[in-house]
Amino acid sequence: MSLAADIVENLEGFSKALYSTWFFYRPARALFDCGEGVATTLGNRVFGVESVFLSHGHYDHIGGLPGFVLTRNAAMGDTEKPLAVHYPRGDAMVESLRRYVDRGFGHVRFCLDWRPFEPGERIPVRSGAGEKHIVPFPTRHVRHLPSHGYALVESRRRLRAEFRDLPGERVGELVREQGGDALMESYEQRLLVYSGDAVDIPAADVAGAEVLIHEATFLKAKHREEHIHSTAEEAVRLGIEAGVQTLVLSHLSGRYDTDDPVALILAVLRRLDPAFPVYLARHRSARDLALRRLYPAEVADVAGRPLPAGMTPVSQS
Repeated sequence: MSLAADIVENLEGFSKALYSTWFFYRPARALFDCGEGVATTLGNRVFGVESVFLSHGHYDHIGGLPGFVLTRNAAMGDTEKPLAVHYPRGDAMVESLRRYVDRGFGHVRFCLDWRPFEPGERIPVRSGAGEKHIVPFPTRHVRHLPSHGYALVESRRRLRAEFRDLPGERVGELVREQGGDALMESYEQRLLVYSGDAVDIPAADVAGAEVLIHEATFLKAKHREEHIHSTAEEAVRLGIEAGVQTLVLSHLSGRYDTDDPVALILAVLRRLDPAFPVYLARHRSARDLALRRLYPAEVADVAGRPLPAGMTPVSQS
């Protein structure tokens, strides 16, 4: 059973290239990147965050962290609740920010745990039933700075392939004869994947994701001077190749502020006709953090469920 609709419903954020990007996934208590304005927008809900996952050290992805820490230290909430900040090992810009926060903020009342990681590490998170963890994976962005995406992964069990087409009665007999474990296998399901800033992500790194948040800085390839950011078309093609169930486009360039980018994105979607819903993260105003559904075009709420006739989804207001 897919959790894509529930993931989208519990996901909020703001993303505008050069200015600010962040996404908060409530069930995992996880903040992916920490761009400017995140504390102002979340308010006391900053105390709902247990872990921050920074993709790389560019300002629009880390500039909100000092304010986030100060808010956690002084606002009306659990000011002793620990906070872990995960980031790519060797990222000089994050390390510089770390020194600024550690030296300049005086007494921080909670445990602020800076945790540099290596690709492939498994970082446990709390998120409902089942064992879940975050797996960082390296991405291609600028040469002088390490960058990573993140996959929220759930450990699951299922019948081994040779037993899945058997009648239920026969499966029951085998369970009684051999025990349930003999018929089962473990596997990992990607629930939510966040690309950060990246181009040419291998499909294997996001394969089968229920929700993929992928940057789409440019709407036309000719607008891109360097091959360090993706286009909307590249993000959609990756989603198709990787077999994702939902795609969220983010990180649009500010050059599209004066024009409605939806028409250009819809032209791509109609041409490629992906078999999954596509949403656009808010990129102009953080006053409404709901994701805007672009495709398919039928009116639906943020979780992709049809709305009663005459109702307007808040995600399209």
